[in-house]
Amino acid sequence: LLNEHIPVAIKCNCIDIIYGLADHERWIMDELQVILEKYILTKSPALLSRTKRILKAIKKVKQTRATKTC
Repeated sequence: LLNEHIPVAIKCNCIDIIYGLADHERWIMDELQVILEKYILTKSPALLSRTKRILKAIKKVKQTRATKTC
């Protein structure tokens, strides 16, 4: 995801795959969130859209986890 020479379509699919893996390993979601927050400044509409969607999903999952622990 961090390599700028990789096509946008591949990065978008990788974001979805990595987010899917976050169900198995909790640390992935935190790391993915940090990386995606850097992509908010991207010029690619596809990558920007995917980033916003996944960040919204991450925040929703974290809120759900927080309410379940209370």
